[in-house]
Amino acid sequence: MKIVEKSGRSEEHAWETGHAYWLPANPPDTQHADVNAGKDPIEVMVVELEKEH
Repeated sequence: MKIVEKSGRSEEHAWETGHAYWLPANPPDTQHADVNAGKDPIEVMVVELEKEH
């Protein structure tokens, strides 16, 4: 999967089926797109943890 930030910067990740991966939180008010850079379909589940107030 390729992650493309609104600024144009990007990073690629080679993730394997059945594994869980962790990425650091994005800075507030930023945008990005998750792009399937491969030829096979992918399915991604994003879980965001929030602090209790």
